[in-house]
Amino acid sequence: MWDKQFLLRSGRFFVLSAVVIFLLAMVSVVGYCLIPIHFTATISPSPNPVDAGQSVTITGSWFNVSAKTASVNFGDGFTQTEYIQSNTQFTAGHVYEAPGSYTVKATDSKGDSASTTVNVIAGPAPTISVSPNPAQVGQTVTFSGNNFYENAYSYNFGDKTPTQVSQGGSEMTHVYQAPGKYTVTATDESGTDRPSTTITVNAITTPTPVPSPAITASPNPAQVGQTITVSGNNFSPGQSAGYIDFGDGSSQQEGQIGNGNFYSPTHIYTSPGTYTINVWDSVQDSATTKITVSAAPTPTQTATQTPTQTPTQTPTPAPTQTPTPTPVPCVVPTVTATLQQAQNGTVAAESDNTSTMTNNTASATANNGAGASPTAKTPFIGIETLGAIGIGAMFVLLIRKRS
Repeated sequence: MWDKQFLLRSGRFFVLSAVVIFLLAMVSVVGYCLIPIHFTATISPSPNPVDAGQSVTITGSWFNVSAKTASVNFGDGFTQTEYIQSNTQFTAGHVYEAPGSYTVKATDSKGDSASTTVNVIAGPAPTISVSPNPAQVGQTVTFSGNNFYENAYSYNFGDKTPTQVSQGGSEMTHVYQAPGKYTVTATDESGTDRPSTTITVNAITTPTPVPSPAITASPNPAQVGQTITVSGNNFSPGQSAGYIDFGDGSSQQEGQIGNGNFYSPTHIYTSPGTYTINVWDSVQDSATTKITVSAAPTPTQTATQTPTQTPTQTPTPAPTQTPTPTPVPCVVPTVTATLQQAQNGTVAAESDNTSTMTNNTASATANNGAGASPTAKTPFIGIETLGAIGIGAMFVLLIRKRS
């Protein structure tokens, strides 16, 4: 069990401690409201050190809020006024044009002030870039300043034209009217920086004309039902496919492009007329041509002429040699008759026919009436010959009986 007196003393201690803490809190609140608490104002630059021509930011802290504004002196002859924010801070930006050590001082309207030192070092040398270079007469040339520390620079373009001042920036444009080589100089307001560059201006050259795409249909003119092809050139070399519309309502087709040349699929027109053929590629290079298609001719029947046969000349028979009569031993003498067939195909029996007998041999020779022996033909024995033979035979028998 706790001692009763101890508990009472402990309770009084805690109550007294709470009262003291409360009173101290109240005093602090009243003192803050009635008694101003002052903090020392400060300023800080960033970055520091800084390159000439580069922007530096000055930040002020713990300035008097009731002052509203603060005046900032950058130590290089420039001063500007900034508003103090509710958090007792302000910011100010500035660009130093030349290297050196500068004292920056900020003072508010209530008299609070702070100062710091900014170290400015030499940055990259200013230069001028030109585009395009070389240029052509009459072409607009752009001059851009790099690492310029001031906003105003006077440009001398080297062609005896008046100098021009860039306001609010370092970029300028100019047009040269004559070919040549020109030195361009930009000078800052203090005359300290004088960057320069050279530009070459050429005379105007006539560009080589680029041939336009062209296509040709073959054959042209054509006939209905005839196979047509289309070829072209001067298309974009980087393309591999082209498209063709034959102009007769059929769906477009895809052709091939190689080294700028176009090759189409074949096509057949089904109706006569004049059609416009269009060819294009994916970069919109295009060409057109016209083709005339006529109706196919109607086939006509060709009469077949019967060739006239040339009469064949009857060959003249080779002459037949008259055989030499051979005597035949016989009781009855043999008579050999050789007759010549006349030219009219009959046997000629002329009055000058003669009969002879030699060595029991009778021979009869028929002449053709002209006194010449005709060419011998096939032997033929007629009635007259048989009569002569009979008479001869009777004459022979008669002689034998007498002997």
